[in-house]
Amino acid sequence: SVGPGAPEWPLYIAEELGFFERAGLSVSESTAGNAQNCVAALVTGDAPLAILASDIIVVAASRKLPITYIAPLVTIPTYTLVVGPSIKTWNDLRGKVVLVTNKEDITAITMRKLAQSQKLDWLKDFNILTSGTSQLRTVALMSGNAQGALLTQPYDIYAERQGMHVLARASDVMHDWISNGIAVNPAWAATHRPELVRFLRVVRESITYAYSHPAEAVAIMSRKVKVDPADAQIAYNEVFGRNGMSRDLVLNAKALQNVADGVVDMGTLPAAPPLSEVIDLSFVRDLGR
Repeated sequence: SVGPGAPEWPLYIAEELGFFERAGLSVSESTAGNAQNCVAALVTGDAPLAILASDIIVVAASRKLPITYIAPLVTIPTYTLVVGPSIKTWNDLRGKVVLVTNKEDITAITMRKLAQSQKLDWLKDFNILTSGTSQLRTVALMSGNAQGALLTQPYDIYAERQGMHVLARASDVMHDWISNGIAVNPAWAATHRPELVRFLRVVRESITYAYSHPAEAVAIMSRKVKVDPADAQIAYNEVFGRNGMSRDLVLNAKALQNVADGVVDMGTLPAAPPLSEVIDLSFVRDLGR
């Protein structure tokens, strides 16, 4: 994964409760630090599976890299624009430093759409800088090195508790979206179908557990990501409370098409690739067998 956060929640549950071990799987998680490193690990096969933002998977697959989208995870836009205490309005933020992951990914798409909603240009009206993970961006925001940052749960919640506040939410302007999903190296997947299907079955089981055992899921997130249980609870409400973690891992093609169109709007791709070149839904279909 790029870094710790809400999309990895099912992994934390499966690890702590022994679901992977029970399924005969030995799973180790590595944090890449940024999307580029995560994609590189997939391409080389160093990490045959990855949790990535949907837009990153779409772009990589459209550039003919050996990456395939196999299942959605977080199916709602989760990013928030968190700003420092002195920033009360969009006008206060103009000309100030705002942090995104990079200038092509979901954080950039979100910032662009939020700025457009205020009739502002995200590149001309703000000093956009890049920083790899929500964790790093939170540190920069807290230190005053940035006045705004696109953060996901639970880091946006933690920042608010430290005196920062939310200026806008992705959900204000983005609808029918899939934030994160599971990507796989197709060559590895072709020779490890039984293991991959078992992995997905465990992920689905962990999601089901999280929906039916909220207190336990919150406690696991708090321990794994080292955040206050109250912050983990708010993150749970934001994701699971809004039915935002895919229960069945079935892909909403329209939502993924919206992601692809958003990438095109950014100028990252000249045209949206056919989804058939990006996805392989057969592994999730095998869960029913």
